[in-house]
Amino acid sequence: MLVTDLVVLGGEIASRLWLADLDDGALTNLSGADDALMQDGWPAWLPSGEWIALTRRLLIGERSTTGQQLWLMRSDGSDAHSLLVDPTATFGHVAWRPDGGALAYVRLVLGDPDARPDLWLMELPAGEPVLLAEVSPAPTWLP
Repeated sequence: MLVTDLVVLGGEIASRLWLADLDDGALTNLSGADDALMQDGWPAWLPSGEWIALTRRLLIGERSTTGQQLWLMRSDGSDAHSLLVDPTATFGHVAWRPDGGALAYVRLVLGDPDARPDLWLMELPAGEPVLLAEVSPAPTWLP
């Protein structure tokens, strides 16, 4: 099971993604270093179990972002890399298509008090994002 928690590091609120083993109660930090200033959230497991899609906001450094961006990592936390970076937006509600060939997610424009969440789709491995619906709730795939 994937879970997140919040920690305070250097006055910043960070969040970590953890893999919880329900058999033995072990927790494995998938976010990397315990002192890394980032916020991980909205994890979604690829149906085959090989990859996890998530949102990540880096809080310091040259790659820091104002909003959550779309990332992929292997199910053991390795090979974490950004899939989609848009400095004008934040992302959430990530959901894999059941065949694993696409991700649906919500995108919200930052800095616009009238912005509403839009539903987007990205075919993988490297498709262009496509707007599916304006002012949309969180995506859910039907089998």
